[in-house]
Amino acid sequence: MAWGKTDEQMSADAEQRAAQKEQARREREEAEYWESPLGQADWARQNGNTFFQIEIPHTTLRGVTNAAYNSRTQASRSTMPVPPIFSPKSGS
Repeated sequence: MAWGKTDEQMSADAEQRAAQKEQARREREEAEYWESPLGQADWARQNGNTFFQIEIPHTTLRGVTNAAYNSRTQASRSTMPVPPIFSPKSGS
């Protein structure tokens, strides 16, 4: 085509933009991981640190209550997933 791109060129450009978008998403997710408490613990472990301390506000935590403590209370579990801290990163 004299005035624009061919269908093949437009398709290749679209694929390239999609790949760049996916790469940016992966980089953003990885940066968020390393900035998170889990990522900081993983980084510390990989660098040979055997002790890692973290401070988390109590208002952001949920845990398991003991139903035996109060018979009218049923046990409740956190709805927040807890990934394993010392597992290797996936996807690299």
